[in-house]
Amino acid sequence: MNVAIVGLNQVYDKKIDMVNKPYLPLASGEFNASTALFIIAFSVLISVLFGVYSDSTPLICTLVSSLAFGLMYSVDIRMLHWKENPFLATSCILIVRALIVQIGFYCHALGSGFLGIELRRNLVFSIFFMCIYSVVIALFKV
Repeated sequence: MNVAIVGLNQVYDKKIDMVNKPYLPLASGEFNASTALFIIAFSVLISVLFGVYSDSTPLICTLVSSLAFGLMYSVDIRMLHWKENPFLATSCILIVRALIVQIGFYCHALGSGFLGIELRRNLVFSIFFMCIYSVVIALFKV
């Protein structure tokens, strides 16, 4: 799913990336928009199919919610283009990387649902670490 989210961001940031990151596939012309959209759609499809095949509610919820936040961050639609607001951009990055992914994958690995999860030290550490990491990423993006 991360390929789809990053790809979507590159589609919407093509003009900016042509100046700031000309080495990216879309900005450099290595991929055209239709190739990028195909890769994005294929990545979403494969991710969702693996999630459904795994029969893991936490994994499916993690994939779908990560995509939803990725859309809110990237798409150029009024009230959704979160990356233009530093607080919303930071919140989006933090929520996905530090909370949704950590808790979702943790519950998936345990084979449990979200209800009644035990906050073990390894989960708390990974959330804490990713909170710091996410804030640093957000500061470099702003």
